[in-house]
Amino acid sequence: MKIGAVVCEYNPFHLGHQYQLETARRELKLDAIVGIMSGNFVQRGDVAIYPKELRARTALACGIDLVLELPAVLTLQSAERYARNAVLTLNALGCVDTLFFGAECTDIDLLKRIAKTIVAEDAPFQEQLKAGLAKGLSFAGARAEAIRIIIGNASAEFLSQPNNILGVEYLKALLRSGSKIKPVALARKGANHNDTSSKEGFASASLIREQMLAGESYQGYLPQKSLALYAGHSPASLKSMEQAILSRICLMPRAELARIADVAEGLENAICREALTADNLNALIDGVKSKRYAYSRIRRILLNAYLGITKQDADLTPSYIRILDFNEKGREILNLARKTATLPLAKHGGQIKEHPAALALWQRELAIGRVYRLFFEDKFTEKEIVECE
Repeated sequence: MKIGAVVCEYNPFHLGHQYQLETARRELKLDAIVGIMSGNFVQRGDVAIYPKELRARTALACGIDLVLELPAVLTLQSAERYARNAVLTLNALGCVDTLFFGAECTDIDLLKRIAKTIVAEDAPFQEQLKAGLAKGLSFAGARAEAIRIIIGNASAEFLSQPNNILGVEYLKALLRSGSKIKPVALARKGANHNDTSSKEGFASASLIREQMLAGESYQGYLPQKSLALYAGHSPASLKSMEQAILSRICLMPRAELARIADVAEGLENAICREALTADNLNALIDGVKSKRYAYSRIRRILLNAYLGITKQDADLTPSYIRILDFNEKGREILNLARKTATLPLAKHGGQIKEHPAALALWQRELAIGRVYRLFFEDKFTEKEIVECE
């Protein structure tokens, strides 16, 4: 059985996702697809618009066979760590042949060359990186500039696109882990991640979320199966949590905030200062924002601070493989994985009670899931609440 995998959030599942899965299954001749999906909090520092159980069920209805969950502690990290944790989980499953991802650039050889240059961390690259940082560029900007100088102008253009950046991170993780999984870049169809308008009948997840939360029409950008499953569920928004997050930040000692994942270079001082006067999260982020720090990074820091995710947590790697949902083909994958997996497979906590590190991470995920439910209880059915335990 040829098994492909995709790292996903499906926040929400839209026509672009459906196109990607159909293309991957057809062009890569896949027998089954594994989706490794973020839970109730997503990588760019936000709440998932729908609960993970509902998003997993939608993924199964629209082309995924097995949905695995990447815990929040492993998801709310930089793109590099997020990609590392996803790839390590897929490596540990032991039966995935191909990792496919959407990208603005499908030249996999160029993406591999960029990834190898970054992973090598040789003297010329390090010198150019330091020079860029000295100019006040963000880390991502300084890295893109270093790659441009070493490889050429085209490479820098590729690294200005969000999906290319994430694709390079997957390639880096595959290289560093010595993975045998084959990477494949598939061309994105229609709108890019941050586009504020639709293209060729496709809209980005960002635009769809905005329209959902504003009560505007978005139905034309989602498959009918998604719409049917989402019907009757109200979308969640970080706005519902912002006063609680602001309150938490105001009460945090600076030394404690300095220990939060992704906080560096005295950023805790600016966050503490702005938290005392900001009326909402956007005002706080705008007060702290500079060309050195991406908006998503600051938002992720604030959410990590609220949830207690520290720099020490950022070094954690997967200690179990969480099974969220599966169909009959997914059951076949799990039967195979029970012979190949190097981490415990778990649908419930009792299956990892003999693994202390895994159980500790599982219990943290339960607590973080409870936080989500406290704010968005109306997004769950009774069955979904039970399945979180």
